Amino acid sequence: MAILPMRKRFKWKDCQQIINNIAGQIVKANVKYDCVISVNRGGLIIGTALSYLFNIPHGVISVQYKEKFGRAVDTELSPELQMNIDDHISINANLMKMKKVLLFDDSCDTGYLMTHTVNFVKSKLLNIDKLDVAVIVLHKQSDYIPTYYYEKMNGTQLFGFDWEQY
Repeated sequence: MAILPMRKRFKWKDCQQIINNIAGQIVKANVKYDCVISVNRGGLIIGTALSYLFNIPHGVISVQYKEKFGRAVDTELSPELQMNIDDHISINANLMKMKKVLLFDDSCDTGYLMTHTVNFVKSKLLNIDKLDVAVIVLHKQSDYIPTYYYEKMNGTQLFGFDWEQY
């Protein structure tokens, strides 16, 4: 039986600290976003909270990929994602008009999937002037550096969230 590396667990009680930290970075940057778009499933809890906190609309984009131990197993998107990504997006028609958008997800590992997601959102929201990204965990080896993040980890450190247990 293989022994998995120790995982850092983000608990429910950490949510308020994560929300306050990301919100504080946004306030300090003095950016007024028109909406938050959360990446389903990992970005929903904190992304929704940020939309309530800033009193702005919330949308969802669903990005699916193969994973092992909670992490992407390869850097290539599955053929299903490449062929059917339009079937996996849910953005309210009113959000299509937004100019300043905050995209939120739980993590940015290699950066490949985040880069693709950002490019996809930009291609769909044609009026967009500014698209910033916020994540809970940024891995040091990521090729994509989000505007805001809560914690930076090395590439071998595994992590999880209490809300993944349900």
